[in-house]
Amino acid sequence: MRIKKILSFALAVALFCATPVFFTGCGDRTEVLKVYNCGEYIADGSYDSVDVVSAFEEWYEEKTGKPIRVEYSVFDTNETMYTQIANKRADYDLICPSDYTVQKLRTNNLLLPINDENFDEIWAHAFEDEDPTAYGLQEEDEITHKNIMNSALMELVETYDEGWTKGGKIYSVPYMWGTFGLLYDREKIEKAGGSVEDMTTWKTLFEDDYTGMKYMKNSVRDAYASANIYYYSDELSRLSNGFTDYNEEYKKLLSQCMNFPNDETIKSAEETLKSQKKYLYAYESDEGKEDLMNGKSNAALGFVWSCDAGYVIGMEENLNLWYSVPKEGTNVWVDNWCIPKYAGNVTAAQYFISFVNTYNIAYENMAWVGSATPVRQVADDFAYEIENPRSLLEYEYYEAEIAEHGEEYAEEHYDEIIATAHADWAKMVETEDEALADYVYFLDKYLESHDNCTDEEDCDCDWHAYARMYVEAIYPPDSHVERSAIMTDFAEKNTDVVRMFTRVKAA
Repeated sequence: MRIKKILSFALAVALFCATPVFFTGCGDRTEVLKVYNCGEYIADGSYDSVDVVSAFEEWYEEKTGKPIRVEYSVFDTNETMYTQIANKRADYDLICPSDYTVQKLRTNNLLLPINDENFDEIWAHAFEDEDPTAYGLQEEDEITHKNIMNSALMELVETYDEGWTKGGKIYSVPYMWGTFGLLYDREKIEKAGGSVEDMTTWKTLFEDDYTGMKYMKNSVRDAYASANIYYYSDELSRLSNGFTDYNEEYKKLLSQCMNFPNDETIKSAEETLKSQKKYLYAYESDEGKEDLMNGKSNAALGFVWSCDAGYVIGMEENLNLWYSVPKEGTNVWVDNWCIPKYAGNVTAAQYFISFVNTYNIAYENMAWVGSATPVRQVADDFAYEIENPRSLLEYEYYEAEIAEHGEEYAEEHYDEIIATAHADWAKMVETEDEALADYVYFLDKYLESHDNCTDEEDCDCDWHAYARMYVEAIYPPDSHVERSAIMTDFAEKNTDVVRMFTRVKAA
């Protein structure tokens, strides 16, 4: 089952494992595509997934009649990647930086526009055999980059337009996205006398509640942003009418909390972070989510990126773990495909960008990575399958009838097919058939509460509440996006912010 491949997700910390090939120009570059991506950030054939790189090589040759060999390398941080492109002019055709790094690359003239005179033609060629209805479009609609993307995400991206586009030229295409928020152990919180409601505000992370039970992210940009959201929370509440109306004035202040550091905001962040330290269990870079998952530390909650929340929740080892986006606001992070200035094969890079946005490949990558694809219908379908696992059995039965009797027969007998699937599903649940593990995520929790769940699509049982929380962690709903901003490059103030955070940790 494709959903199970989420278990393989582990975003980040892969050391740069391939020696970079610098801009010296050797061999026929029209037959080589050099991709430079974050570690473990694309489906690779494990856990029954598609090996996307190999699939692209085959697909490209079918589409163009020309062979291609992908040289795939990984980086550990945006800063490592930036150094390779900016200082060493590394010979890569495609890179995958985060939002603020896209802006920095663009500002320093280190990117080529993706939508040159060939891109629309390449995109159309890539999608010529795709079914528009699979993307939520009408049969007669053209599949364009704009009309298959999550509109709430793209509106937010356009708000921070300078870092992504200029003069109508596109310098990046979103690949994965998410939020930051709080991951917490519900059982530990309740044993400490707290409640889930405490996890809906940043105050819980920065004030004396749960002293000695909190992890803080050892990340200068995230620490700066969250500290200032907390510091200005009263004003954010006033502007949004008690966090009920996330209007333009609210959004403007939220953005200022995260971006455009000045002496005042650097000072407010430093004071807040220094005050917070006495309440923490520890700062953590990557181990905190593992500790919360296995329950071995005293910590009960921590600051996490949604991709990490999705990872540990998806491990199914601790069903007490929940993720929350505080009401005061959050950051939407966006990782993007870009073509660097020194690319040697722009055409193949454009084909690759198109390929990873086709339905099946976007689904494979979202399932394997555990973060949201920007392709709206893919993410919607993925979320629906998690929340309504019986739909997967229905799909299998329907496809089997098509294979045996043809599509016309299956359509005529659709109600009978679905009724049979429902009857068989009920038997599987009643007998706790181990085959259910191929369909139901968080199976133990499902079996605990299925007796009160007669309608998969309209159920408030414990399992569905948990499944919906999990879906919102890996695929932010519009209600999260409306209280979000995107962090931009701190430019000349970056050094001042770094020094501030150094002082905080040394205090």
